[in-house]
Amino acid sequence: MRTGRGPSAFSDKIGPGAPPFRTAKGWLSVFHGVRSTMNGNPYALGVALHDLADPALVTMSSIPILLPSRADCRVEDTAYTHVPQVVFTCGAVRRDGGSILIYYGGNDTVINVGVTHEDVLIALCESYSQDPLTGHLKYDIHGTKTEELERAVIRAQDRSMRRAMSVSRRWSTRPWLFATFAA
Repeated sequence: MRTGRGPSAFSDKIGPGAPPFRTAKGWLSVFHGVRSTMNGNPYALGVALHDLADPALVTMSSIPILLPSRADCRVEDTAYTHVPQVVFTCGAVRRDGGSILIYYGGNDTVINVGVTHEDVLIALCESYSQDPLTGHLKYDIHGTKTEELERAVIRAQDRSMRRAMSVSRRWSTRPWLFATFAA
């Protein structure tokens, strides 16, 4: 994957994240990326699906799976925040049934955990991909594949999200992008 090309949440920098994990459709990797904005340089989490036989073949989602927010760093207003507008990950755990716990740092100050499902991440890569070398979108921006993604999200939530969320209640959690599609 390359940076510096095309409109992307990851156009200025792509960095490592959690080690990739194997799924039936390929190796999923969660990474961090940066782009310059008029409001600074927010770090976001992205996802890519690598071919099982040839990991150099990449399908990369153009939609970040996590953007920085105030909820990522719950400290008092007067407390020091080391680096604002940053989320990054160094670890993820795939559980039986396909649910995934993604541990991520918020503003270089706290550690959080987010919960998702491999079907959702794969659907993002397949339905909303961008060329990993040019950054150009590989889908119709008018949303013709939105229904396919919504169905994958609903299936994933029904299968395992309730279980995974009940396990992680004591940690700071926040809904992933797919939660916005739930009815």
